[in-house]
Amino acid sequence: MAYLGTWQIDDHLPIPATTHRFSTGAAYAPSAITYSIYEDATTTGLDEDVDMVPASPFDSVVGLYYARRQLTAAAGFEVSKNYLVVIKATVDSVAAITTHTFQIAAAVPTAIQNADALLVRDWTSVTGEAARSALNALRFLRNKWSIAGTTLTVTEEDDATSAWTATLSSTAEANPVTGSDPA
Repeated sequence: MAYLGTWQIDDHLPIPATTHRFSTGAAYAPSAITYSIYEDATTTGLDEDVDMVPASPFDSVVGLYYARRQLTAAAGFEVSKNYLVVIKATVDSVAAITTHTFQIAAAVPTAIQNADALLVRDWTSVTGEAARSALNALRFLRNKWSIAGTTLTVTEEDDATSAWTATLSSTAEANPVTGSDPA
């Protein structure tokens, strides 16, 4: 069994096969050669007994066969799934099989999807942030904060646990702001 790799939806999967005369081991043209593709452990093929002879032999090399299959969602291929390719060949009236496996990778998010996910992520799920992180800087804009004397306290998302504090300085002429509790 050979592993054909990890592919994306809409990629073209290469399906190679070689055939040999069983009595000598020499490369030999088959009288029939087909491939079938099965998802995971199913027994119903997405493709069954597709003839590989019309596009072969590959580069006019006797016994070398090559097909390509586009892995489209419309054809039933799915992300994060594993597949089995079964190749059946008949040479000198002797039937033989070989198998390959491949998988379709999980969908990779786009840059926009990553940015959107970051912007809407619930901060209560974030742990282990650094003292001078973007999360701690943004907490001052969104979370509850208060001033007691010369100490500014910015809270975590529960509006109770201290995320960070700072020592404030003041000017006598300024009107003091003593807190913020966003709704």
